[in-house]
Amino acid sequence: MSQVHLCFLLVLLTAARGVTAQSGKTASSDVRPFRLVVIGSSTAAGAGARPVDSAWVNRYERYLKSIYPANQVINLAKRGYQSYHLMPNGFKTPANRPAPDTLRNITRALSLLPDAILITLPSNDVASGNTIQELLTNFEVLTGAARELGIPIWVSTTQPRNFGQDKIKMQRELRDSILSRYPDRSIDFWKGLAGSDGRLQKRFNAGDGIHINNAGHHLLYEYVRTNNLSEMVLTRQRQLYLTDKVWSQTIPLNLHTFRPPPPKPQTVVRRVGTMLLRADQPREGVTVEIFNSAGKRVRQGVYDLPTIIKTDFGPKGVYWIRMQHAAFFQMKKWIKTE
Repeated sequence: MSQVHLCFLLVLLTAARGVTAQSGKTASSDVRPFRLVVIGSSTAAGAGARPVDSAWVNRYERYLKSIYPANQVINLAKRGYQSYHLMPNGFKTPANRPAPDTLRNITRALSLLPDAILITLPSNDVASGNTIQELLTNFEVLTGAARELGIPIWVSTTQPRNFGQDKIKMQRELRDSILSRYPDRSIDFWKGLAGSDGRLQKRFNAGDGIHINNAGHHLLYEYVRTNNLSEMVLTRQRQLYLTDKVWSQTIPLNLHTFRPPPPKPQTVVRRVGTMLLRADQPREGVTVEIFNSAGKRVRQGVYDLPTIIKTDFGPKGVYWIRMQHAAFFQMKKWIKTE
């Protein structure tokens, strides 16, 4: 798997051009909205928060929108979910383990073209009897699926729960393993919530020894807000993204031929390339969508695969190709070099 392929083709924005001196916020015409997708279980879904607006995910979305109103958090988390529910489409589930939920799993999250993904699974794997190695292996599959498409992905640690000592030990080991495996892409959700015995502190307990109350949600919100995930958001919001204006910019001569003598303004004749589209097997009626690095759809159609299409939909750069039909879904990176 490739480490990172998602090149957003951003150009650094100077202070005079993109940030107002009074507010420190980016001018709206120069901002690329940021989209975060959250997948996980009950805490991210808002369990324990009263009202649900106090849940940490909802607080964080309000924070992002205070930076720029078009920023977005898509929350796919659901009560009771464990890592197997989040596995990609087509995953072969072991016996006595739940199948992936195709409406809330990593495949669904990636199909939403996010700028980042956050996985948060506080305790349900351990509660369900899954082993430490199972969960860590599943995390590798989940994070690997995102890395293959160049999507930054974060993993939160386990959270304290009023288990017996054996399961508390597992929770602690999982916390340490997550922090060790993903040092730059993890958020510690254990810190502060747990007492010295590894159980949920009373002042954060929503009453069932499992879920956190408003104070606990506020603590997790602060952890996410001050994490490098938020630093990435703030950096992106101070950068220009490529708008349609670039389509009219000067194009290097070696990519084109010209009609002599050219009239004014010069007429450029583009050499139109082609691309082979294919699936895992021949398929009919596949919806194909092509997105540029800014997330704008530049081509859409229904094709019988394999087929060849023209690549006259945009300039050089990184594109996403999304192909789907019934249960079939595939997303690929394509780099246009000329």
